[in-house]
Amino acid sequence: MEIKPIKTVAVGVILSILIEMISGLPLMFMFADLTSLDFEAVLASNNIYLLASILASFLSLILASFIATKYAQNSEVKFGIIIGLLITALSLPMWIVADTFSTYPNWYSVLSLAMPVPASYLGAIIRRKKLNKTSNPTP
Repeated sequence: MEIKPIKTVAVGVILSILIEMISGLPLMFMFADLTSLDFEAVLASNNIYLLASILASFLSLILASFIATKYAQNSEVKFGIIIGLLITALSLPMWIVADTFSTYPNWYSVLSLAMPVPASYLGAIIRRKKLNKTSNPTP
């Protein structure tokens, strides 16, 4: 079954957002002080939460790209990179509008915006290696 390129990218972006939301909620509840009126400031000052959030996002993007590029026959890497670029392009305006750059440390902001392309690329590479292994089984 072949899916058109636009659908492959759309599936990757949607999966990325959904998986990240699902993985991010438990982290937020684990580290947030829900009694605080400004729990985002509490999270932004907790480096353990920030590192866990970056790791969860990275893994979410790898998984989303891995799943989405299943149907990008012989173009897994290309579509993985496109998915990562689109996630970055969608994230940047949201970060600007929400003024996230002044809320979170600079290292977190830079990693959050720089990470989607390498993570999606890695997911596509893993998919390609899995496809190559199943199409050329070793005796």
